[in-house]
Amino acid sequence: MKKRIVAIALTMTMALSLAACGSNGAAEGTTGTGTATGYNDGKVTVTLTVNEGKVVDAKVEGEEQTPEVGGKAMEEMANAMIESGSIEVDTVAGATITSDAVLEAAAAAMESASAQN
Repeated sequence: MKKRIVAIALTMTMALSLAACGSNGAAEGTTGTGTATGYNDGKVTVTLTVNEGKVVDAKVEGEEQTPEVGGKAMEEMANAMIESGSIEVDTVAGATITSDAVLEAAAAAMESASAQN
């Protein structure tokens, strides 16, 4: 009986160890990147991780965009893409040029991710 309990305990420990090794906290899926021209002719780059057609991670960068307006719009739109699982998100009032660039770059990133499948 003791051997059976020890064997079950060891099996469970190994299973949990293997499960922990497989998870690194990063979003899984295919990654694609797209770029568009934003405010003041600055580049806006969107990197999406897509899994089964859904956006599971979104990063938006644009060093030339105004931090207070464009920066806020990029952050809000990236969060909205992750929450909705889609690139079809609302633009941010007051940051029309940056918002449009985010949508354009996101479409290119989605196309890039889809092409890799």
